[in-house]
Order: sequence, then C-alpha cells, then structure tokens
Amino acid sequence: MRLRKLLLVLGLVIALSIVGFYLYIRPRYVVPILMYHHINQQGETSSLSVSPENFRRQMDFLSRNNYNVISLQEFVQAKIGKARLPRNTVVITFDDGYDDNYKSAYPVLKKYNFPATIFVIANSIGQEDYLNYQQIKEMLTSGVIDIGSHTLSGDYLPRKTTNQLV
Repeated sequence: MRLRKLLLVLGLVIALSIVGFYLYIRPRYVVPILMYHHINQQGETSSLSVSPENFRRQMDFLSRNNYNVISLQEFVQAKIGKARLPRNTVVITFDDGYDDNYKSAYPVLKKYNFPATIFVIANSIGQEDYLNYQQIKEMLTSGVIDIGSHTLSGDYLPRKTTNQLV
C-alpha cells in the first residue's frame, strides 16, 4: 500500500514536471504585423501593392476566422505590460500614406471595424497620389485609423549619416 502511494505521488510529480516544462519552453505567440503600401490594381505586378479585391478577401478571411485585429497602439501597450495576446492576434499598418489607402482600404477596414495605422510621409500630404488633410482628418475621427509619421520625405534612413539625420 505504501509503495503504491509512493509510485502514485512520483508519477504525479513526473507528469506535472513534464507539463510545466512544456509550458515553460512552449514558444510565445509572435503577433504578425500585416504591412501594406498600395491598395490598387497594380497589386498583380508589384511587390508593394495588393489589389483592392485581394485586400478585401484578406480582411474577410481575418473576419471569418475570428482574428483579433488590434491597433498598433494596443499592441505596444500589451508589449510594455508584458501581456499575453491571443494566438490569432494581428496588427495592420500602411506605409507612405497613399490616397488609395483612403479610397480602397479605409472602406473595408471600416466595414470590419479593423483598426489600422497609416504612416504618412509628412512632406507628401496633399501631393498627387497621397492622402490629403481632409482624408486624414476623416479617418482619424472614425476611430478606425491612427496616423503616424513615416518621416518628412520618405528617405531610406539606414543610408543616411548621423549628421544628415540630425
């Protein structure tokens, strides 16, 4: 009887150790950031573009499969607070601030209530093919879109010297 209890306790300790070790070494979920540039018809031929239809299908996929789409700000706060996010969490961002982000992506994001951040090139606001202030203001007030800075001129910063960056 005593041997049976000892074996039972030993088995339980081994089982709990294995489960604990698995939970300890199990990789944490890495939240993908879906980064877009253009949402236009050149999406078939450019690595920086996605067609409006393809973008809509991607967002529909996220919705149908119950992905947890969070804003970049929520993601940063979770990282700072070391919070665990669900395994199906994603973040959506756009670079450069092209006007097709407003025309093609924004209506789809609004439909699904998916938050996103658009990083605009400040000196390009209002120029041809870029977002204008009215579009930016509308998207900001919707509560769906956040705006961030992609730089003043869109220069590739790793190629700049320290003096050029200051």
